[in-house]
Amino acid sequence: MGKVFSRKNISGVNVMGDDFRKFASAGIIYAAIAIYLYQPYFNRFSPFQFLRLVNVCAAGLGAYAISRRWVFSFWASLFTGLIYGFGPLMLRINSFHPTAGLMAAMVPWLFCPAVFWPRRKTKWVSWALCVLPFLVIAIFFAVTTYLHLFAMPKQIRLRAVDLLWFFAPMVRINSAPAYFGFYHIAIAPLIMGFAMLLAAKRYGILLILSMGLVLGFSNSFLEVTSIMWVTIPVLGFALIIGEGMQGLVETGFSDRKWVLATAIVLAGLSIVMTILSAKYSAAFSQSAKMYMLGAVVVGTIYFMLRAKMRMNRVKMLILCLAMGVDVFFGARFIVDMLF
Repeated sequence: MGKVFSRKNISGVNVMGDDFRKFASAGIIYAAIAIYLYQPYFNRFSPFQFLRLVNVCAAGLGAYAISRRWVFSFWASLFTGLIYGFGPLMLRINSFHPTAGLMAAMVPWLFCPAVFWPRRKTKWVSWALCVLPFLVIAIFFAVTTYLHLFAMPKQIRLRAVDLLWFFAPMVRINSAPAYFGFYHIAIAPLIMGFAMLLAAKRYGILLILSMGLVLGFSNSFLEVTSIMWVTIPVLGFALIIGEGMQGLVETGFSDRKWVLATAIVLAGLSIVMTILSAKYSAAFSQSAKMYMLGAVVVGTIYFMLRAKMRMNRVKMLILCLAMGVDVFFGARFIVDMLF
């Protein structure tokens, strides 16, 4: 399947020597975006509610940090943090009590012990540590309930119909209590990332994602608002998107068929959204435009591969610009609707 899909290429990155300046740069970028998103509503915030800005930045940095275990591209890791910290689900949870957003922001940091535990001799310890985020979420809701601090409504959970809106989460912004989905162009690296995940036979990650989704669909138990469990698979998907971005950029001539297939999927989604816009609601038109933009970008990468043009920096540039526009306008739209 080519070098991009080899286990060696995606088995892990040595992050212990990762440049701290890159981490700080990511933090500055996240802080600037957080201020941009919430600044129009500062006059409504009490001092405690400014924790919302800290929450999205901490969530983004946590996702960035653990992505460095597998992703060596700074820009791919940066967008991993953007997809999780500024994604529809995190922004929605952060609109409730600020402590709910703080719990969601802690999830990637709680996975750090499992992600960075030395695995050569004690791999089972790493797997055991994966329980930590589940445990802390349960403890958080037990403590807040005991203190009569109800951070989120308990009845919020995923429903089967929510899966239908996975590809257009912003369309349901007025009626859906939670948003399970991602920004449109991120679907392209998500597809590529899943192909890489399966090629590397990292089925354990899929097991953890599945557990979070099952709990997200379940009724509330242990006083936990079920939608909080969904932060775990959403974090996993964000990591897969980061790997997929790297894969789209690093892929070679022999893997061009995967890039072409991804472009076709995005073009197909654009057509579907256009039809839905004409038949049901004009709200689908923005999704149609974004998917078409994604199809053009991925198609451009495909033709560059077909011409055997490496130019990885150019590929990353156009991919980041397109995804940046999508995240920028999508997050702005969501925050404006929530506040």
